[in-house]
Amino acid sequence: MLRLFKKRCTLCKKQEENLTTYKDRINQTLHVCSVCKDYAERRAFQKIV
Repeated sequence: MLRLFKKRCTLCKKQEENLTTYKDRINQTLHVCSVCKDYAERRAFQKIV
């Protein structure tokens, strides 16, 4: 039941409840965990508010 409420990080596949949403160059939505957040910012993904 708990798995339904948790999404997976697009980069490392780790399950978390609070993920940050980014967009890449092709406008695909990426859900990124707190560990991979630095990597996503280095790759210049656009943060969606």
